Amino acid sequence: MSELTRGQKIFLHVRSIQKYIKKEENRIQMEMNSEKFSNILKSRYHELHTNYPSIYERVSKPLEDAELDTLKYILKKYDDVVTNQETGHEASVEIGENLYNKYVKNLVKDEETK
Repeated sequence: MSELTRGQKIFLHVRSIQKYIKKEENRIQMEMNSEKFSNILKSRYHELHTNYPSIYERVSKPLEDAELDTLKYILKKYDDVVTNQETGHEASVEIGENLYNKYVKNLVKDEETK
């Protein structure tokens, strides 16, 4: 079995934190005392919080499957850059085009037809 890439390891933490957040008893605790729950999350997911604070801030709240898929895609592109399968510029352009096509293109088309 091959070793996990950095992006795959990050995503494992992301899935774990999302699973934890979505548990019924944890959702109730989060609603009752958000500061305490936040401190528990920071402690439990210290590595993600410390090493990838931007990712942690985004995933420390419940996400939809589409958002998780997008993050997984971006982390895959990150791995491609780290392993020199593509340049940072190429990955950035591809991610930008993908997100544009997914979220913006139809909105622009709708505005043009009005």
